[in-house]
Amino acid sequence: MQWTGFIRDVTLMYKDIWRFLLIVFDLERTNQLSLLPDKDLVDLCPPYRTIPSNEEPIS
Repeated sequence: MQWTGFIRDVTLMYKDIWRFLLIVFDLERTNQLSLLPDKDLVDLCPPYRTIPSNEEPIS
């Protein structure tokens, strides 16, 4: 069984992933890509309210 083809394919896969991550990090660094949600989108979600165990949930 020849492993050289498999090893070459895996090496190319790792190189492709590395290139993709470098592009993503470069875009994030130059503020052309935002991986964090915008503040406007965060404001649309109501704050999470915990319910103590002795309190009835609001229907």
